[in-house]
Amino acid sequence: MQRKRWHPQQFAATLQRVLDHLDLRQTDIATWAGVSQSQASRWVAGRSRPGHDTLQRLQHALLAHAPNDGHLRDLVRTLGAAAGYPALSADVETIEIDPRERRIRALGLPPDVEARLLEIRRQQDVQLDQMIELARRQN
Repeated sequence: MQRKRWHPQQFAATLQRVLDHLDLRQTDIATWAGVSQSQASRWVAGRSRPGHDTLQRLQHALLAHAPNDGHLRDLVRTLGAAAGYPALSADVETIEIDPRERRIRALGLPPDVEARLLEIRRQQDVQLDQMIELARRQN
């Protein structure tokens, strides 16, 4: 993983633009990234940056939320660079929407129900990742 110096003000401003653009709250991005709301608040304030894997998880969730939004894709790319992870910035073009999320979106459910199902699916992924990490540490 390539890591360079991060730019807190640029990262915070870009993340705030993402929130505004998608009409999201800090709790939304916290859930998608698998962190607490207070941690997401520190990101928005520019007081800390997410880890590589956490930011990657958030990028995927954001792009799944609005897969055809070119402006969002640009913002997500800027987040990777501002966080000091240039490889994540370059990877944005190759991010594909998870087929399970595509399947949920294809159901044509009311937006609040769709959002809840997507949130549950993402939480399951976060829990699975945590369990895998715990199993790796124990071995």
